[in-house]
Amino acid sequence: MTIQLYLVGVMWQFYEKQQQMPPEIAREKAFLTLHSMMISDGAKPKRADKQIAFIKEMSKLKDGDEALAIHIGYESKPDDESLSEVFDHYIDEPRVSGALWRSYDRGKKIILLGGLFVGVVAVWFVTIFIPESSELTILATGLVAACLFILPTFLIGLLIYRNKVKQGERS
Repeated sequence: MTIQLYLVGVMWQFYEKQQQMPPEIAREKAFLTLHSMMISDGAKPKRADKQIAFIKEMSKLKDGDEALAIHIGYESKPDDESLSEVFDHYIDEPRVSGALWRSYDRGKKIILLGGLFVGVVAVWFVTIFIPESSELTILATGLVAACLFILPTFLIGLLIYRNKVKQGERS
């Protein structure tokens, strides 16, 4: 959403300065352009309508000013570092910075390899110590053991993320 707000600011500036449109019309045209971009990228029209309505709501602050991403996008110039400035501002904000997805990407390998390892150990244990077990029992034991590793690890990761979001709201 941050990139979309920034893009609206850039398009707003373009329509106002290059196309000589009044500010209100230029701002609305920027949102309409973003809407058509979302549809051309494959979003369903109803989903795009909802997303644009949400972005419009988030674009104005409580005091009536524009959101930071829109303001920086509006003030941007070619080849400046304004987009990275937006991300630098939000780097410690877990809801905006993409921290959840970075954590997910890092933890995905750990979760999958850990689950695989625990499953293999469980299969090995059942095969060695309970040799009269059927193949289905051995397979089920491995799958259950892998799930018993994967699910709590994933839930602990979500709990950590949730605590980070709540700490961000308090400060």
